[in-house]
Amino acid sequence: MSRLVLILSAFAASFAGAAAHAADFTLQQALSYPFPSELTAAPKGSAVAWVQDIEGARNVWIAESPGAAPRQLTHFTGDEGVEISHVELSADSRYLVFVRGGDHDANWPEALEPEPSSMPVQPTMQVWSVALKTGELQLVGDGDAPAIAPDSSRVAFIHLPERAVWSAALGGGGGKAALLLFDRGKASDLQWSPDGKALAFVSGRGDHSFIGVYRNGETPIEYLAPSTSSDFMPRWSPDSTRIAYVRVPGQGGVPKPILKQVPDPWALWVGEVATGKAARAWQSPNTLRGSYPQTQGEANLHWLPGDRLLFLADMDNWPHLYAVPSKGGEAKLLTPGKFMVEYVSASADGSRVVYSANVGATVGDQDRRHLYLISTDGSPERVLTAGDEIEWTPALSGDGKTLGFIQAGVQLPPLVVAGGVDKSDWHTLNRDSIPAMFPAQGFVTPRSVSFEAADGTELHGQLYATCSCTAGHRARCCSAGTT
Repeated sequence: MSRLVLILSAFAASFAGAAAHAADFTLQQALSYPFPSELTAAPKGSAVAWVQDIEGARNVWIAESPGAAPRQLTHFTGDEGVEISHVELSADSRYLVFVRGGDHDANWPEALEPEPSSMPVQPTMQVWSVALKTGELQLVGDGDAPAIAPDSSRVAFIHLPERAVWSAALGGGGGKAALLLFDRGKASDLQWSPDGKALAFVSGRGDHSFIGVYRNGETPIEYLAPSTSSDFMPRWSPDSTRIAYVRVPGQGGVPKPILKQVPDPWALWVGEVATGKAARAWQSPNTLRGSYPQTQGEANLHWLPGDRLLFLADMDNWPHLYAVPSKGGEAKLLTPGKFMVEYVSASADGSRVVYSANVGATVGDQDRRHLYLISTDGSPERVLTAGDEIEWTPALSGDGKTLGFIQAGVQLPPLVVAGGVDKSDWHTLNRDSIPAMFPAQGFVTPRSVSFEAADGTELHGQLYATCSCTAGHRARCCSAGTT
């Protein structure tokens, strides 16, 4: 789900009836709605935070609980084209960190940060922190991908441009940000151990990469089973003794054919932090369907109770969730059916997992997304949302009790909803941000259609139709089927 989809839907709805009558709203009105993104839930407690784009001005908002009034934490102004990403709340509920700048969803990232306003100053990507009690905004340093320590005392981040690991005290009590560790590679994906005593990271070495473990300045960095493969996505076990990660072949070898699809195999490995030894827990089939997934979150690797690993794979031609013992064994399909799993969020202990999928009991759900809950103790899957709206970007709190998500509909712009994961006390948090000019009643409900291509492939689309009668009678004649 993206803003572009909603914009195109609105444009198609207005364009469809242009031949019969003038549009009832302007493009400016159709684009006036706020757009939330980067939704995150607190590791402890019930707070949720997100980024809200209002007429191009992006700012961070927070609601300390689903029933609390949201408040704006930053006050950037103007349509500067500067994104905000990597929003994270500290475990003690005192700080929030975020990244301002960059182009994280670019297909071909550039070395220089984007500068759409053409200002004569080189743009930077920066890590910022906010003291939630006072609202004080503090620049941590030039960098990306912050990771707050479990005790909330400091934040580690990737310093730019050299991509080294730096850290700084939250609140400014420990001086300026400084180099935390020296590593000959390009660092990424910082992951604190649950006990806060170690930091795992990916050490990129060009055509391969390692999983490194940093403990302190007096202890050598440990690399888990280093090889010429590319290792990434480190995830700590709950007891801080092991790390699960993804391994794919390193670059090089026989060139892949340009005009032929070939398998992209991958595997899950688990390493013992104390010894640096690692073993393979699961290997993908060497088939096109078994190739490394490109769905949101890619492998979506998490630890589950019972010493198991959760991951996403496309082995039956649909992106689905699987579970496998960390010591190896057969992968069990957790989400069977002809639908795709996206946007996976898990509680800290992995006992609850929420995901979005294009399936449901309402006609046309193959074109929507709804939310589903898996309790990994074997309880039946639960439907969390249903109906004519679309829900995506679930954010589950660390204790698994609070759920935030974004919801939109034909006449409902994207809004942040939060409440209990048991579907209790849900609140729409930013409804007041919808401007009066937003033409909600001007959008029409599309109808799902399918047709067969010349080669027999079934294609799916959406038909937008508006009534040729006057605007005042549109609802009545559309309901009667007149177009």
